[in-house]
Amino acid sequence: MIGVHDFIIKSEFEFAQTFKTESGLELHGDARFSAERLANRIATVIETPLSIEDCEIKSGYQVMVDPTIFYQQDYVIGGQMENNFMIDRAKGIFKISPDMIVLYRENEQAEWKGFRESLLVEMEKEIIPEVMAGPIVIKEQETKVSQIYAIVTHSNEKLKSEDVTSGDRIYIQPNYGVSFWIDGKEHSWINNRHVLAKMN
Repeated sequence: MIGVHDFIIKSEFEFAQTFKTESGLELHGDARFSAERLANRIATVIETPLSIEDCEIKSGYQVMVDPTIFYQQDYVIGGQMENNFMIDRAKGIFKISPDMIVLYRENEQAEWKGFRESLLVEMEKEIIPEVMAGPIVIKEQETKVSQIYAIVTHSNEKLKSEDVTSGDRIYIQPNYGVSFWIDGKEHSWINNRHVLAKMN
């Protein structure tokens, strides 16, 4: 089976039983309430689209995908309704458009790269210290997450050609990032058009 416009991918499973926090603590979860944290984002490409010539992703490559391909609608009457991405849920085979691929790599040992104009960033965090009045804590320490400053964690080829690579601090359009969890760490999935400047 080869898609005209879609990638055909195979996922080993849809949702894990546990997820890790950023500190490494492993917690049990329920996919009905924690789908974002439990979803398996890694799949293997079976076939690439006929409409994309010289695609940088080849059959056998691994991809990190938007986990909404696994989601189903639940109804009180009628049960679950399949989504448009499913081909064979029992075998874990799905079809996805190129826009739903976030990262790709040649094999398990290779480095993840942003696909086309996708990239992952971590929003910058500022620790605001607690406020004391003598021995009394008036305001506890808090973490403020920036909406405009971020650190690139996974760049793409187009940005690399413009000298924006992993580890760079960038200025982005606010409120455009989509939460994307990898190994307990929350990233934001954005596109090149959301990157406004590279900071010195």
